[in-house]
Amino acid sequence: MPPEESNEIPEAIPMPRETLRKVRVELQDLPKARLTSETKQVIFPEEELEEEPEQEEQGESSGSRPAPRRAPRPEPIAKQPASINRKALESTNRGKNPNSRTFVRGILHPAPFKILSAAFFVIVFRLVFVASLVFGALILFEKIEVDGLMLAWFGLLPLAGFLHLIIAQQARCRVCGQKEFIPSRANKHRNTHRFLFTGPIVSTALHVLLFKWFRCMFCGTAVRTKK
Repeated sequence: MPPEESNEIPEAIPMPRETLRKVRVELQDLPKARLTSETKQVIFPEEELEEEPEQEEQGESSGSRPAPRRAPRPEPIAKQPASINRKALESTNRGKNPNSRTFVRGILHPAPFKILSAAFFVIVFRLVFVASLVFGALILFEKIEVDGLMLAWFGLLPLAGFLHLIIAQQARCRVCGQKEFIPSRANKHRNTHRFLFTGPIVSTALHVLLFKWFRCMFCGTAVRTKK
């Protein structure tokens, strides 16, 4: 004969919120319940009650509260190896003095080609600009004659300036995001590169082309363009 169905209704025992916090149990982990209008008792769905039958039988026999379910502890994070973004390869600085400019240091820039190309056009534009001033002075004092080659040279000046402006807009610091090769009135960092008779922009461009790393003139972070 089939077993007789029990008409007993399980009572819900209230549990303080502090207890749930101590055992690290979230509210969404608890089984859902519905309130009956006749007995005013909380009835848990059969699906939730069947998940842990052993604990319920033990709780009914002993009369104690059922043990709350604990949230699983997260696994410890494995130690990650040193990233190439923070330190250059050993072969890059092999045999170099760590205190010299040739020692490549700093974090790796995500777009080193943009930095190198912007630095190149910064130098090209400055050279073309200075040479145009010299040629203009010689023409003014009638030291040289104006010919087709000289006109082509003066036409090169706006082209170099346009390329410098477009490409330099995309060269930003890896950390602070400031534009490295665009003139700005912002305060410069005390570790900004400064060569003789050159400003911070030209000095930074020369440094990155010669040594493959530079210090941001705004935040002072060392950034490299070589792995």
